[in-house]
Amino acid sequence: MAQPQPQQQQQDQQPKIPTRKEAEDESVVPVPQAGDRAPSLGDKVHFPSDKPVIVQVGGEWDVLVLADPDRTLFHAWGLGLSSTWYALNPVALWNTWKLGTDEGIWNRSSNSGSRWQIGGAFAVDRDGLVTWAKPAQSADEVPDFKEALRALGGR
Repeated sequence: MAQPQPQQQQQDQQPKIPTRKEAEDESVVPVPQAGDRAPSLGDKVHFPSDKPVIVQVGGEWDVLVLADPDRTLFHAWGLGLSSTWYALNPVALWNTWKLGTDEGIWNRSSNSGSRWQIGGAFAVDRDGLVTWAKPAQSADEVPDFKEALRALGGR
């Protein structure tokens, strides 16, 4: 049997760089549906001590902002990593450009988060049951929150 060459040995010892698909955490569960019990917040999720981005862009209202650096909540709600098409499809890029030119809201760099994270919105009733689930189909999708309110019995 032939001995591996030194260069081949070095290549075999280098860690393999995973693809995005391989990097997807296996702990991502299916998206909860109406009638399912809502996932727990878990102990890795916390309220940030610095000023959250939602406040920086003028959205200070009665809202709870959670920091989830390990994406624990995203995984618990069935929201994994997206594909390139999800994040960079022509319609999403056009809508991003229009948001910047029309409303002055431009993409900003961030110290946390992932551009590849799938977004979503959920409505949960007082009993902790999911009444409405809407995982985003593309990065530019904005959920219909009036629909979520109706699912909770609102108008």
